[in-house]
Amino acid sequence: MKRRAINLMERQELLGCNHLALDVTDSLRQEGLTQLSEWMQALNATSVEKFGRGLRLALEPRQQIIGKSVFELAFLFDADGALIEFVNKQSNVEQEMSSGWEAFVWDGKGFV
Repeated sequence: MKRRAINLMERQELLGCNHLALDVTDSLRQEGLTQLSEWMQALNATSVEKFGRGLRLALEPRQQIIGKSVFELAFLFDADGALIEFVNKQSNVEQEMSSGWEAFVWDGKGFV
């Protein structure tokens, strides 16, 4: 009996260790595209043409700022139900931003 992978969109506490992330930025640029959704439409057409099946989208492309970089992220299910993340780096944020992290030093008695 063939078993599918755990649906990681429903069990998000498992993300990070249980999915494959692919940076497709260079692939988009080589095809003259800027948006992940355009690239995924072309990929879906190729999948339908070659395999008779479309992509199974888990999460539509969306923008996310990570550090000082702006990315587009999207998630698909592979044939076994495992998650694949596509990442497209769009730009960098030019303005200074606080990281939200404060450095603490251990002095042997506690953090100062």
